[in-house]
Amino acid sequence: MTVRCIGKVRDKNNKIIEYILLDQSGNKLNIKSDALKNAIRDNEIEVLNLTLTSDNRLIDNSDKIRAILNRAISLGMDIKQFKTGCKHDCYILSKDDNHMLIIPDDVTKFYEIDINKHMQYLTGSLKVIGAKNLIDASKMFANCKAQFLDLSSFDTSKVINMNSMFANCKAQSIDLSSFDTSNATDMREMFTNCRAQSLDLSSFDTRNVTDMRWMFIACKAQSINLSSFDTRNVTDMNWMFANCETQSIDLSSFDTRNTTNMEGMFAGCKAQSINLSSFDTSKVTDMSWMFAGCKAQSLDLSSFDTRNVTNMSRMFDDCNANH
Repeated sequence: MTVRCIGKVRDKNNKIIEYILLDQSGNKLNIKSDALKNAIRDNEIEVLNLTLTSDNRLIDNSDKIRAILNRAISLGMDIKQFKTGCKHDCYILSKDDNHMLIIPDDVTKFYEIDINKHMQYLTGSLKVIGAKNLIDASKMFANCKAQFLDLSSFDTSKVINMNSMFANCKAQSIDLSSFDTSNATDMREMFTNCRAQSLDLSSFDTRNVTDMRWMFIACKAQSINLSSFDTRNVTDMNWMFANCETQSIDLSSFDTRNTTNMEGMFAGCKAQSINLSSFDTSKVTDMSWMFAGCKAQSLDLSSFDTRNVTNMSRMFDDCNANH
């Protein structure tokens, strides 16, 4: 159950003994302090504007941000504030070439914050914290110049839209180890022209993703770990690995039973080997330019079912494969 705290009941010593909550249907609920803590800890209730700390205290999210800001001030960090259109503002804390982006929990759409232009000038390292109710992270790090992205404290559990999230991102290293993608449906252009040297996506849960077109086009990563990818619901993979610079692509975990568009999927791809053994192409209608300019030395397409393909134009144009 998701609720918001709208009031507090205190005893004669000013100690909070009860919270007044409002659910999404507009119903009020009074709950004792200890009972609420237990419910939050057991994931029975989510309070949008309260946080349960590790030492068992309930604090307003605004208080949590205030504590971080006070710490930043004591460290002599530069603080820039950005309006979010929500109750709480967004902040970038900086010292030397180290930056921290604080996204309050009431922000749901990152593109509504006028912050991207400023982020494009950040260099060095960037750490992101908060954002537990973010649902749209499209273009969040697009054109970002920070060399290192620490996303280990970035809550993406509710993000649905990751379209162009790292497009043209200059970061050499991106920590995606704790990325929660279980609710994501849109990953198109996610790593387009991304400069990261390697991408470990082994923690990605892609079971709900339907769109992966242009996902790694012109991506500079020399290695991409796709071992956990569940692509059973993906319908569009056009130009997915086009001009990608990875040396090999293991797609043995790919389930393409519902994919209909593979146009240009490996066009200009630099990989010397591409594992297509699990590909189900029975619903694919477009394979035009699929392997055009592909650098793979060999391609085993023995499992390909092309009975529904209507467009194969220039499918193997300038392809290097011998067989």
